[in-house]
Amino acid sequence: MKNPIMCCALATLGVSQGKIDKLDTTTCHFYELINEHHVSLLWEQLMGRKSAQAVSQIEAAQTNWQQIHSDLADSLYFLSIVGASDKLIRSLQRNGVRTVSQLDDMIRQQMKLPTDWRKNPMENAALVQAYLDWKVTNQAVLKQELETKPEVDLSVRLAQAANQQRTAAKLQKWFGVDEIPKTLMAFLTLDFKKKDILVSRLSGKTLQEIGDEHGLTRERVRQIIAKMVQQLPLFDDVEKYHKLVLTYDIQLDQFLNYTQGTEEIYTYLTLKYKRPKSLVSLDQYLLALNKVAPDALGARLNRHGKFINHANQVAPFSAANVIDEILFNHRRVFNTDEMVVQMKSFFEAHGQMKATAISARAVLAQIERQAHIIQRTNGYFRYYELDLHDILDYQDELNALFDVADGIYGIDYFSITISP
Repeated sequence: MKNPIMCCALATLGVSQGKIDKLDTTTCHFYELINEHHVSLLWEQLMGRKSAQAVSQIEAAQTNWQQIHSDLADSLYFLSIVGASDKLIRSLQRNGVRTVSQLDDMIRQQMKLPTDWRKNPMENAALVQAYLDWKVTNQAVLKQELETKPEVDLSVRLAQAANQQRTAAKLQKWFGVDEIPKTLMAFLTLDFKKKDILVSRLSGKTLQEIGDEHGLTRERVRQIIAKMVQQLPLFDDVEKYHKLVLTYDIQLDQFLNYTQGTEEIYTYLTLKYKRPKSLVSLDQYLLALNKVAPDALGARLNRHGKFINHANQVAPFSAANVIDEILFNHRRVFNTDEMVVQMKSFFEAHGQMKATAISARAVLAQIERQAHIIQRTNGYFRYYELDLHDILDYQDELNALFDVADGIYGIDYFSITISP
């Protein structure tokens, strides 16, 4: 079905009706055509042959569009959208009428209009009003079609699509299939070349086992599988789990337990992509997505020497993390002896009965390294929510209020009278 906005716009800019009729508006839209930098290439891609006349008309239309694009939708050609005949439009144009607004003014002023108009003046006036109403209700559609410039030239996109088609055809020939499905699991149901080798590997067999079955060396099996995986496109069901497998430290049994994926998908991902050495704990994934009930996850983490801290992050039971958690939750002052007692209770509450006992001296050493802890001169300390950079933001204001040397002071040090 033709795009009427595009057809009217091109006609307004001087493109012949014959050339407009040849354009497939499901592939090419006005804003793409009028902004195209490679018109000759685009026409050849669309039509399958060259046309100097068509290229000349479109390039001239591009020049005209730069001059009148803001008033393009006021063109008389747009009356065809609401049913005006080509004969009526041509008749009005021969009499010097170029825009719908000009025609509307002539109707209001009861000016003389051509014979074709006078045959049905009431119906024709209704067409003008119908288009003006349509224009108001379709502003967004008009703007999208006439004013939105594409980020990439259509000729480039078509060239990319053609290249993808050639690649797909090459793959189909290489694997001996009529079509490459969009999912790995659908692809594995097809009868393709060397299917047994790939399926065996994805099902968990070793390179040696596959080699023994087919009379091949381990290295040859690896080469065959690597080439197959490299040639295959991105499958939807594989890419769905791409981030999970390449970001988190998830093993096959966990993948099958926590996702709807299959062993084939997991193994294919590990074959196609190299997993980084540093992976995020799977527990963080389970916590973020609520894959496991909180109590069950907490117990699981405790068994692995971890807990969920106040920031909803999975943290190991290190002395620094436990001190930070206690101070954050209690929000009061502690001394080292009290902290040792609290840490012991914390470890016991989380089932860490074998946790190494920590001395008051070791606690003090940890506190001195913590960014969110403020120490007093009397040996007490507490959690402080601002970090050093936040505090420095207030330094000038504090210096203006208090004439004291730099340091940390308790509120009782100052005697401040606030006047109403």
